[in-house]
Amino acid sequence: MEGDAREKYRSLAEAAPDAIFLVDLTDATISEVNERTEELLGYDRSELAGKTVADVHPAEDLDGYWEMFDRTTQRETIRFDTLPDGSQVEVVTADGERVPVEIHVKRVEVDGSPHVFLVVRDVSTQLARREQLERATEELAVLNRLLRHDIRNDMSVVLGWLDRLEQHVDPDHHDTVERIRSHGSHVVDLTKLARDYVEVITEEAEPELEPVDLHQTLTEELDACRSANDAVDAGLAAGAETDVSVQATPLLCSVFRNLLNNAVQHNDRAEPTVRVDATVTDDTVTVRVADDGPGIPDEEKASVFGRGEQGLDSSGTGIGLYLVDRLITQFGGDVRVRDRDPASFPLPSDDPASDRSTAGDEFRDDAPAGSVFVVELRRA
Repeated sequence: MEGDAREKYRSLAEAAPDAIFLVDLTDATISEVNERTEELLGYDRSELAGKTVADVHPAEDLDGYWEMFDRTTQRETIRFDTLPDGSQVEVVTADGERVPVEIHVKRVEVDGSPHVFLVVRDVSTQLARREQLERATEELAVLNRLLRHDIRNDMSVVLGWLDRLEQHVDPDHHDTVERIRSHGSHVVDLTKLARDYVEVITEEAEPELEPVDLHQTLTEELDACRSANDAVDAGLAAGAETDVSVQATPLLCSVFRNLLNNAVQHNDRAEPTVRVDATVTDDTVTVRVADDGPGIPDEEKASVFGRGEQGLDSSGTGIGLYLVDRLITQFGGDVRVRDRDPASFPLPSDDPASDRSTAGDEFRDDAPAGSVFVVELRRA
């Protein structure tokens, strides 16, 4: 690097947001630095000129640092933020403060002599954020245990006592007992939902996908949906192709549990109807969960999963659908919602002769025909 090239380097270095050192490899002395280096270390350039790179690192870490620095003589480029023993690379300021850094090294020739550019990035903000996230993760793990063991177990006890109490309740008040049971069961469902959500957001790495039996998953979740509410007509559509495995994790059950719960809980019919259909191609499986509820307004369809900057604050968003979206994304799939077309996806409640078509629906002449949640998954 000579003449014009050196001047171009100086201009670029001064504009850079990171500290930049030009170091002579023959003796590891600092030849030049930029303004950001002065700000990071608290030294004037004249004070740094002639120092070795070892002079700006903690004395007790020098053996490890020299080992990393020696590797730069063997490779064209290298990046490191930890020493061979796993400890964080740090620089020491003029005031003795230690600043964690990440170093990018690039070998160059300057006037025929081997040099390296050291781009030194202050990562203290990132590390502080990481520590904050680790603490939050630990707290969420505690919440997970609380939900799984304490609240859920206590609600199971409450529902058990309710079963024993019911035989002593006047028939006129059985409806009240059922309301208590329904809300108690809902609390149990919420603990399952929160548990799954905590498990997803505290996952540090990409989940390891495995083949999951779609038929078994759907059958178990439909059974659970019907047992939770005797008035619900929930089942597989005729001809649904569910005899297939998909790429997912055991949390695939949470996807369909939440879609089924959403279809029932937001349905204003006295006897909600839900049907699950599935079609298979060479590479994918498309599962449709259809209901005969009030539908979702067009202006809310885009935000119903809590996507975008608003997240869970988005209009129409429930944590269950947010979790569904997170899980399907992890599985490499896609989920979307649209209005149900009775012509292409008929439900039993569409039949005028069916009791379900009118039960509790006196004011539904102009109501939407319901919603369909479309889930695309990869075949295993």
